[in-house]
Amino acid sequence: MIELQASEKEPGYFIRLVLSLSILTKTPVKIDNIREKEEQKGLTKSDVMYIKLFSQMSNAKLKNVDKGKTSFTFEPSEEHPNCQTLVINLSFPALVPLFLPYLMFIYQNKNCKVRINGPTNREKKITIDYIKDVICPLLNEINVKQRIDITKRGYYQDSGSIILNTKETKEILPLELLKQGEIDRIRAIVHSYGYNDAINEYMLDGAQKRLKLENIKISAIENTHVENREKYKGYGIDLFAIHGNIVLGANYTSIKKQASQVGKEAADRLISTIARKLPLDKHASNIIIPFLCFAKGKSKLLVNKNDDFIAIGTDICTKMLGTEFKMTDVDEDKMILEIIPKTNK
Repeated sequence: MIELQASEKEPGYFIRLVLSLSILTKTPVKIDNIREKEEQKGLTKSDVMYIKLFSQMSNAKLKNVDKGKTSFTFEPSEEHPNCQTLVINLSFPALVPLFLPYLMFIYQNKNCKVRINGPTNREKKITIDYIKDVICPLLNEINVKQRIDITKRGYYQDSGSIILNTKETKEILPLELLKQGEIDRIRAIVHSYGYNDAINEYMLDGAQKRLKLENIKISAIENTHVENREKYKGYGIDLFAIHGNIVLGANYTSIKKQASQVGKEAADRLISTIARKLPLDKHASNIIIPFLCFAKGKSKLLVNKNDDFIAIGTDICTKMLGTEFKMTDVDEDKMILEIIPKTNK
């Protein structure tokens, strides 16, 4: 059993990545000191939800998995989790987009069709469209063939539904991404739930006005609204900058903020992401790095050297997989991260 000290920063990400690797490598783990220095110590309600889902997927044995516990153990089954016809039900505060990348990671070597029910959109969180339009194309570049079909978006506590389709990956290819490249086009997806489509026009107008100040024009628009209501109404916009070699994304979701402001803030986020001159944003970086630890060759990425997710993820992959990482500073904000899988040393 591997014993690990939970990261003080982003402990939820730490737990989810460790358990994903535990399932893939069939390695029992013990995680200690979870939020020991915070006022609300230990596992949160959403942590417990995610851990129990990982356990169900892998028939793992759990110990001390309760809210507030600062230490727990996870012992996965020796058999790889079955996923031929799997249905996973999430409930708030657990979110589909936060859990989905780990399913994609765990099932990279399986032919699966997984239905996931649960909230897909929440303020300040990545959306299902981001996973579909940024992460899936990125994975395709390294020969991981996965597709997401969005059946229904669910805002906050209302449940949406998506289907994840995975294909067995024979060999993960290494990746070299050292520059952002030129923008080919900008794509927008506007979506609302419990409103008429006028709310979408307001969001789109707010985004277009802000982007126009930077001489950026939206060239493709997907417009979706659902009239029937459940407990919560909501709306959001996703913006994607499609480059020659990558896709950068930004989004904003709300249940109460003025719709035009939602569009403006999503545009602000996209402008800021483009201005960093990095080929990957922080979400894409922390999702793709664990995959590249299994690649048949060395990878090189230009990344933000002050990204907490990268620091946590590389430390976990070193301890659990034996991956070697070489970091070379480019300037005060950027570095080249070289990923050397254990089999390539």
